[in-house]
Amino acid sequence: VYQEKAFEYKNANDALIAEVNELREEMQAMQTEHEQQLESLQSDQVAHKRTFTERIEATVKAVRESVETEKAAFLESQTAELAKERALAKSLREELDKLTLRSDAQELELKALREAFPDDAANEAIDDATKAQRREHAKALREQSKFAFDEMSKRISEVREEAEVERKKLQSDLEQQLKERG
Repeated sequence: VYQEKAFEYKNANDALIAEVNELREEMQAMQTEHEQQLESLQSDQVAHKRTFTERIEATVKAVRESVETEKAAFLESQTAELAKERALAKSLREELDKLTLRSDAQELELKALREAFPDDAANEAIDDATKAQRREHAKALREQSKFAFDEMSKRISEVREEAEVERKKLQSDLEQQLKERG
């Protein structure tokens, strides 16, 4: 009876051990499956994070390029407008200088004419030879003043061109320095 019971218990124990081993194997398989799913989820998370980061970086890069393009266009328009204003100012200065020189030349001419032909009663007593001599003197002064006016105009133009070349050189140097710093 005892043997029978012991045999029964042994069979029951063996069955329980087999069942425990099956459960362990099942748990092991489930744990392996869960680890695989976890690894899959983690790799998906990394891939999504990488994709999201790349999208953000691409958007930031596009915005920066857009800002740089707008900045360059704005600077170009400002430079063009400034160049137009400078050209206008230059032409106005040249015109002012020409008019000033012309006015000065006319003042000198008028002064020479007044010296050559005074307004007093003695003017009637001067003979024709002296009048002709004074006219020639006035004509010579007029030609001299015209020549001086032309020479001054040329020199002013040369000085302005030299100054403009120097200004452009300085401007390009400054732009280069700004680019190096930027």
